Order: sequence, then structure tokens, then C-alpha cells
Amino acid sequence: RLHGGLLAEVGEPQAAEVQLGRALASAVRARDVRREALVSVDLFWNVGYNQARHKEALAMQPFVQAAVARTEDGEAEAKLATTLCLIRWAQGEYAAARAHGERALALGRMHGMSDGERALQLNNLGLVINDAGDPEAALEVYGESLALMEQTFGAGHPHVAMVLNNRGNAHNDREAYEQARGDFERSLSVWEAALGPNHGDLSY
Repeated sequence: RLHGGLLAEVGEPQAAEVQLGRALASAVRARDVRREALVSVDLFWNVGYNQARHKEALAMQPFVQAAVARTEDGEAEAKLATTLCLIRWAQGEYAAARAHGERALALGRMHGMSDGERALQLNNLGLVINDAGDPEAALEVYGESLALMEQTFGAGHPHVAMVLNNRGNAHNDREAYEQARGDFERSLSVWEAALGPNHGDLSY
């Protein structure tokens, strides 16, 4: 499972899918229900969000939900809710995405989610709310996410730049252009300091 997760994170989703499939088969053979649930969710995320194969992932959903339900594991439940939030957001189904995102946060509070994970969940929820047409509400969520990001990772971390960029988009959508510019400039400054000014991710 760890190898597959790392492959997905470094941009090799097809290789990750193969590794996660093998890990899932191994967990099923070993009757390790918790590992089966966690690997199922990782595979669901990789197929449905990382590779944007939404229909295939949603066809997997009943199996994944059943695997998670057998464990009553809070981490797996929260990861599943997060993945459903991201898939529904990518599909433009914002009401469903928001419901899943709020459920992920609630599960995280119940099961001891770290501040860093909570900050990432809040960022996801901000994306959903803003794209649904409510930038004012999104700004509140981004504000909470940003405070946690800075507290957990430090003001110079790329996660902080990500939230600043997203908050800038929300300001832009409400036509608060000076505030948007401030967030975009600060985000770029953090990215350049963290990655270097010529990094490919800054080309956009």
C-alpha cells in the first residue's frame, strides 16, 4: 500500500494502480479487513480523482464502502468521504461534494484528525463552496485552513501557498481585486522560495 501511495503522489498513477491492486489482493487473501479497507480507499482515490476515471471509480464505490463498513475504522471512513468529495467536485456536483466534505471533517473531529489533515480538508471544502458560487462562505473556510496550515507547517510551506492561491481566486470571484492580488503575490512568493523561481509548477 505504501509503495502504491508514493507512486500516485509522484505522478505515476498507472503504476500506483497496479501496486495498489496487488496490495488489495494480498489483504483480501490475508483476511486483513483494516488493510483491505485502507487500500481500497487509496485505489478508489487513485482511479477516481487522481486519474479522473469517475465512472469506473463510482462503480467501485459499493465494494469500497462495504470494505470500510466492515472495519468501523474512522481513518478509512474519513478518507472515503474525502475522496467522494473530490470526485463529486470534479464532476461539478457541488451539493454532493459539500456534503461529503463536511462529513469528512466531522469524522476527522471524532477520530483525532491532525491539524494538518484538517487544514487540507478545509481547503477541499473551500474549493467546493467557491465553485458552487459562494465565495464569501469559501473565504471563511480558507481563513481557517490558512491559519492551521501556517501553525502546522510554517508560513513558507507550499501548502500555505496553495491555500493563498485558492483564497485569491475567491477574492477574485467576488471582485475584490486588491485582496486577490495580495494573496496571489504572497502565494507566488512562497512557491518561489520553496521551489525556486524556475520550477515547472510555476509556469502557469
